[in-house]
Amino acid sequence: LQNHSVQTLKQKGIIKDDVRDAVRDLITIGVSRNKIFAVLQRVFRLAGINLEGKLSPRSVSRMVLEGGVASDIQLVETVTTASGAFI
Repeated sequence: LQNHSVQTLKQKGIIKDDVRDAVRDLITIGVSRNKIFAVLQRVFRLAGINLEGKLSPRSVSRMVLEGGVASDIQLVETVTTASGAFI
């Protein structure tokens, strides 16, 4: 039998930032919200890591929404702090 390590999706009930980033990356490349958890499980299993926890399509949708909001905030901040002229 192979030795497997364990990776948790959540810390104190909150989905970890690196998991959120991975979810947004998978969505960006076209993985369905309904299949995100299965893809993560398979990839981790191939690496010899057991994935502990659950990830619902609803949670995935929230992460995508949060990523969009964060992107909008970053854009506004970049525009307001930019020096130079816009044409």
